[in-house]
Amino acid sequence: MPYKGITPLMQDLIGQRVDFAMLPYSKSLAEFTAQRQVKILGSLSKERIPALQPIPSVNEGKALKDFNFSIWSAYFVRKDTPEPVVKKLHLALSEVLHAPSVRESLEAQGQKVPRLLSNAEAEKFYQESFVQFRALAKEIALKE
Repeated sequence: MPYKGITPLMQDLIGQRVDFAMLPYSKSLAEFTAQRQVKILGSLSKERIPALQPIPSVNEGKALKDFNFSIWSAYFVRKDTPEPVVKKLHLALSEVLHAPSVRESLEAQGQKVPRLLSNAEAEKFYQESFVQFRALAKEIALKE
């Protein structure tokens, strides 16, 4: 069921109004786990997450072997944005993500700082993801 943010979902999970949730790992989730308010059953990553070494990846079981799901972020602009503007934005965002203070902050939250993609690589990745999830939706007969 859709939620308007992680905070209301966490309130319902801790309040036992929700039995199960799939969430991105974060420092706050680790704190809820340490306080035994929630229990992490596994990660959807290809292999175990360094911050969650005791927690298995779903790939370690038989049912979801070779499954991998990762959350990714991207910046989008209107399709008619001039190429020089796109390049300038990409350069500026790359500089910010390379800043040690930004990387340290993300890593402190348990986030993996990925390799930055070129605009062409990002477009290819986006298109491949779109095809992958459209096929999955069709396979399970997902309806609106």
